[in-house]
Amino acid sequence: MVISEITGMITGLFAGIMEMNIILIFALVLIFVVLAYKVVKIVMKAVLFGIIGAICPFFLNYIGIMAIPITLTNILSFALLGMLAYIFYAMLSGGVKTLKMVTSPFRSLFRRKEKEKIIIRERMPSEEKKKQQ
Repeated sequence: MVISEITGMITGLFAGIMEMNIILIFALVLIFVVLAYKVVKIVMKAVLFGIIGAICPFFLNYIGIMAIPITLTNILSFALLGMLAYIFYAMLSGGVKTLKMVTSPFRSLFRRKEKEKIIIRERMPSEEKKKQQ
């Protein structure tokens, strides 16, 4: 009788651990998928900015703003500059979002309370008639 209760408790404990591990594994896979999706989005946008940067020397020569020699080195340099500019922007905006999220509880503590606005107006003649009736 006592042995069956102990084995039941141990079996229940192992079942709970197995469920926790499955939930933990599912949570880790979900986090990995979300992070991979975000990374792919950032990489695709960086490639787009790289393509725009690679077109930049052609555009500047066409308009006549700058005389940039069209070489593979210049094209790759402008593409890399565009990609780095986007990655810098993405990191900076991500940092700002993170700081806003972290400091949001503290910002609500130091927020000034708005003063109550008192609006005084005269009654319209139609309101006076309604009140008298």
